[in-house]
Amino acid sequence: MEPAERELFMRKIPVVIAAMLTALLLFALPAQARVIAPNTSQPDFTELIDADGLVINVAQQKTLRERWKARAKKRAKQRERARSRDRARRAKARRIKQSRQRTAKAQKRRAARAKLYQRTAVRYRTREKAGTIIVDTGSKHLYHVLGNGRAMRYGVAVGKAGFGWKGSARIKRKAKWPTWTPPASMIKRKPHLAKWRNGQPGGPANPLGAAALYLYQGKRDTLYRIHGTNNPASIGTASSSGCVRLRNEDIQHLYANVGRNVKVIVR
Repeated sequence: MEPAERELFMRKIPVVIAAMLTALLLFALPAQARVIAPNTSQPDFTELIDADGLVINVAQQKTLRERWKARAKKRAKQRERARSRDRARRAKARRIKQSRQRTAKAQKRRAARAKLYQRTAVRYRTREKAGTIIVDTGSKHLYHVLGNGRAMRYGVAVGKAGFGWKGSARIKRKAKWPTWTPPASMIKRKPHLAKWRNGQPGGPANPLGAAALYLYQGKRDTLYRIHGTNNPASIGTASSSGCVRLRNEDIQHLYANVGRNVKVIVR
């Protein structure tokens, strides 16, 4: 070792020893004694040497701790926001799934309902002669007896509570796209129908739909009809004022296959 290098090394030894002693004294003292009042003649043991050899005093340590706490708090908030967003996404996914399930179930019910009330030929035992029309208000079906244990079955809407009727009548009149005249009792219940007091012309908006079969008992008009509808969704329900509703395509089919004076039985 050269003399100059040896001299430099000897100068560094006291500095290193002093730093080591300072660190030992600092960790040996209680926490309350580590902070020394400024501008005193006592030695300042408030400095530490970190792993990289940098001097960090207590004030800097406090600042770093505050920064670490702030960062930890910020990260905690970020994690909570992320969890909240994740919960919201899962809740939205559940709502969408439930909505789709409800829609699928409703579509399935509508399909089953449509199948139940669609026009179809069925086996049907009755003592009534062929041509007779039998309305089953319980099952919401109309049967046109074909004979030989067969009948054409149609889905219908029947009278709601307090408006239904049962008995027998005969078809005395038939009409396509008939004029509808609401009876006085209906106008009293629904004053907005007063504008049709003299009759609503036939058409798609007419409640009687595409055709009507007028029911009489002897020479008396019962005011009940077997007719089409402008509300096909009502088929299979008890929602009329006593008349028997069919889909327009069904009333047209029935209209073409029955004549006047046909017996109608409502059960």
